[in-house]
Amino acid sequence: MRLYPNKGQAAAIERFFGCARFVHNRFVDENAKLLSAGKRIESEFDMDYELVATKEENPWLSECDSTSLTAEAKNVTEAYRKYLSKQGGKPRFSSKKSSAQSYASQCVNGNIRIIDERHIR
Repeated sequence: MRLYPNKGQAAAIERFFGCARFVHNRFVDENAKLLSAGKRIESEFDMDYELVATKEENPWLSECDSTSLTAEAKNVTEAYRKYLSKQGGKPRFSSKKSSAQSYASQCVNGNIRIIDERHIR
């Protein structure tokens, strides 16, 4: 589905991209440090638990949808799983300058509704 957000919605989506990128890069960095030290990388559960502390350190992360941040933890976990099983390359940092910005969310308690083919609430 192609979205055509207004200016306010576009600004919110850009903030969500930034929050997801921040969490992704933080977890990639932490797992890279653990891996280089010869320690076990964090599990998805560990990252979700750490996400609470990260939100307390960075209160602006609370503006973002929490399901998108947990999805980033899952993405990093999956990327390292593939890397360690030799099915993929080493996970990389997300760049703000990349043309492919992504943001994943889940429908929880009706927070996302498709009104018609041109409108989402």
